[in-house]
Parts: sequence; C-alpha cells; structure tokens
Amino acid sequence: MPTVRRAANADLTAAAETLALAQLDYAWAVWAFPAPDRLHRMRQSFLLDLQLGMEWNSVWVTDDVASVAIWLPPVRSAVDAIVMADVRTAQAALIDVERITAAHVQTQPYHPDVPCWYLGTMGTLPERRRAGLASALMQPVLDECDRTSMLACLETSSDDNVRLYGRLSFTEVVRLHSEDATHLPLIVMERLPRHPQNSKV
Repeated sequence: MPTVRRAANADLTAAAETLALAQLDYAWAVWAFPAPDRLHRMRQSFLLDLQLGMEWNSVWVTDDVASVAIWLPPVRSAVDAIVMADVRTAQAALIDVERITAAHVQTQPYHPDVPCWYLGTMGTLPERRRAGLASALMQPVLDECDRTSMLACLETSSDDNVRLYGRLSFTEVVRLHSEDATHLPLIVMERLPRHPQNSKV
C-alpha cells in the first residue's frame, strides 16, 4: 500500500508539477487552459489551488509526491470565500474563465445541496499510473466521510476516471456537455457514506 500523507509547504512546487504533467493531455485541461504555454499555465494555476488547499489542510500526497489530491472541505468560512475569490482572480490570466464559469453554471444544480467533501483535482505522474496510488490517496478523506456520514462529490470529463471513481463507490449523477463547440463531457459523481466497518475499498 503506498504511503500517503498531508502535504507540507515544501511539497507544493513538486505537487504543482505532478498535477500539470498528469493532466497535460486530459481533455478538461486542454479545454480549460489556452495554448500556447499550456504546461506553464497549468503549473501556475495548480500552485494557486495547492496554496488554497493548504489553508484547509486538505492537500494529500503520496510520500514521493507522485500523486496529489486537493479536496475542498464541507465547511468553509466567510474568510475562505474571500481567499477563494482572490485565487480565482489570480487564475484569470491562466485559465479560460468564461468556459469554466459557464460549465459551473451547468453542473452546480446537480451538486449535493448539503455539506460535502468536494474533490477539486487529482493527478498521478503518467509513469506511475496503475499502481494504486490514486485509490490510496483518496482513502483518508473517504474514510472520514464514512466516519462522519458525509457525502463526497466530484466532476470529471473522462470515462477512465469514471471507472476509477466507480471502484471507490462513486456513482454518476449526471452527464452533461459544455455548450461550446467542443461539447466537453461534464460528469458529476457523488459517493454516499458507507458504514465504517465497510469503508475500506
């Protein structure tokens, strides 16, 4: 079983690199991050996301930072909302804000209307895939969901990811497509809490 832990500040540069390399050819990233300089834009944007996740102590990494997950916790303060707005403003020069905003409007009605853990992003270095890192990385938060009877939620644009998350007891809530010419899949998934005795997957 891979060793997973909460990230430290010293991990952030490597974690941003992992996320960028992991998602460089991912359909969502190609759609969201304008070319040229896509890889540079992704590194910078993920670094901002990671810094925000560190505020919530909700960034998880494998011990060698080959796999990274950023979760949004179910309870966030008014100060958190201000910090999030500042991060989104800083990301505006890096990402296609118009597309992201339009997609958010489409998918938001299908998110749980109760507090939940939301998987903001996750990625594993391409050469380290299919070794169980992603599943191990998600387990601490999923165990917390089971312990506290809390929903988990995520969005993805990949059927491969749907299969991965399905093995972790996520189910597809809705499958939409972006309203631009790309018709990018926008798939919302959620996971019901399981009884603590059955929480291991």
